[in-house]
Amino acid sequence: MLNARTPDPIVSPLRRIDFVTIVLAVTLTVIGIATIWGAMSTEGKPAPFRGYPRGQTIRLIVSLVGMSALALMDFRWSRRLAWPLYLGLLCVLGLLLIRGQAVKGAASWIFIPLGSSRFQLQPSEFGKIILVVVLAHYLSSRMHVFRRFHHTFVPGIIAAIPAAMILIQPDLGTAVVYIPVTLVMFFVAGIRKRVLVAYAMLALAAIAVGYPHLKPYQKGRIETFLNPGQDALGKGYNAIQAQTALGSGEIIGKGWGRGTQTSFRFLPEYQTDFVFPTFAEQFGFLGCLVVLVLFSLLVLRLVWIAASTEDLYGALLVSGFATVFVVHLTLNIGMATGLLPVTGLPLPFFSYGGSFMLTCYAMIGLTLSVAARRRPGGAT
Repeated sequence: MLNARTPDPIVSPLRRIDFVTIVLAVTLTVIGIATIWGAMSTEGKPAPFRGYPRGQTIRLIVSLVGMSALALMDFRWSRRLAWPLYLGLLCVLGLLLIRGQAVKGAASWIFIPLGSSRFQLQPSEFGKIILVVVLAHYLSSRMHVFRRFHHTFVPGIIAAIPAAMILIQPDLGTAVVYIPVTLVMFFVAGIRKRVLVAYAMLALAAIAVGYPHLKPYQKGRIETFLNPGQDALGKGYNAIQAQTALGSGEIIGKGWGRGTQTSFRFLPEYQTDFVFPTFAEQFGFLGCLVVLVLFSLLVLRLVWIAASTEDLYGALLVSGFATVFVVHLTLNIGMATGLLPVTGLPLPFFSYGGSFMLTCYAMIGLTLSVAARRRPGGAT
């Protein structure tokens, strides 16, 4: 046809932006901001909108800008940056081991002077994206021969090096995230199931061998998980207060700004690690059910995008991101409910913090880029 035109490479993806994913992510973030603001309020009277809620709102705006930039770009460009980003990550993690400043016992932070204040960044959070990008780049070029145990040696080492460096900081919770992300990407790449079973057995053996070498506070978390009442005012305090806040919300909650465990600061880290009990105290079981449904819909949306993408690199990319979200949700909520040991992992979109917020929306941005570049038939 004489009048036929080639679709504009920018406008065409814009028309296929997955607004469902954006709405789910932003809705969860807004609920998280409202939860933290409510924890700073008393008797239902709003506290001044500053501090944590104001800071988180600014982070949301910055994150949305970053997400939009990544969504408009072709996700394939990230393949060119895979190895430079990976080497940069190793350099930064190595620098942290040498000169990192410890916060809560872990040298995981970089402090950047910003006027009269300091801006904090946690490289290991961005490392989750970099790991997924590098593994997706490596595996997508080898999926037709990625079947046997020895095929996993190189990508296994790629994941193990940054995970070990993060473990040395020491940040056990973040290092643990790297393991299921790697195994799920192996599965999507086509590795045989018996290889994954072998890795699971190796993981159990590593836990048994490595437990005696854990830091005292890490052993304490596991022992407290098994019996939190043995040191109710010490190591078990956080877990007990979290479960108390969680249960005190009952069916419909105490109401916004009326949570006693949080407003009187009985619950530590109410804005970060234990933001889920903070929410549960205010909005109860029904509120938690709604939030869990929203999280489930978001993860299922990512799984659907990965499954309907014929580009192998894009499918692996989104699968890795979905796994990051699932692991964080499982470990954070499991920790809050007493089903898992305290790990210090944040809840996606909810917990206060800039590094993880930027990481979450960067993963959403790249996912949107993959989704927007699928052809009507499902190909990318």
